[in-house]
Amino acid sequence: MMNENKNSATADLQEWLALELDGRNADPSILLRGFDKASEAGGTILKAGLWPDAHKPEAIAVSIREHQPREQDEQRKPRIFDYPAFAVMRALGVVGGSFRMNKNFDPADSNDDPRGLFYPAIMLPKPLNNLSMLRIIADAQPGYQIMHVERHQDDASPAGSHYDVRRRNLVPRHQGNAKYDRAELVAASLAAVRSGGGVSEADLKQILLDAFALLDKLALGRPQASAVEAAE
Repeated sequence: MMNENKNSATADLQEWLALELDGRNADPSILLRGFDKASEAGGTILKAGLWPDAHKPEAIAVSIREHQPREQDEQRKPRIFDYPAFAVMRALGVVGGSFRMNKNFDPADSNDDPRGLFYPAIMLPKPLNNLSMLRIIADAQPGYQIMHVERHQDDASPAGSHYDVRRRNLVPRHQGNAKYDRAELVAASLAAVRSGGGVSEADLKQILLDAFALLDKLALGRPQASAVEAAE
């Protein structure tokens, strides 16, 4: 991504976040301004658009490349993200971050599907080179896994399925040894800025913190987990 595009993307994120934090229901299409799959996050975001459609949008549908790119990537079903989560993704792309779909082989997380399920991961300079995006969305603390409140495999309706990674569908549970969290993501992102990320450290940090605040607001009033299944 060229520096002028980075500056433009940063300004668009700041505009949208400021409006949302002020309670003014910002137009979500602001988050998609200048999106170019050839250069966005190293070409790892293949497609992004308002979901379910541009007339009554509720979220952003994002198609992400698999670790080893293949033809099926173009047909892979998109994941459904809240607007603030997509703001985080675009901010990370500005500083050289990228994304991939990771396969989970945990039998408890496969709905009896031996092929496993795919979840979006963040790629930043080590040690954060494979961080679950779900941990960032749900603000998972060290020692917590992310679970889906509800998950089904109705391909006709991604809402509530494992394709749905909106905050309301995710809940942390004290289990496992995963350790990376938002604070470490922010630190790694700022390190990327210092190595030539094309945006100021102060601007990037504020964008991430504002997006996290909006994600946490979405957690309020979230339904309690019933048939909870693993999501990592």
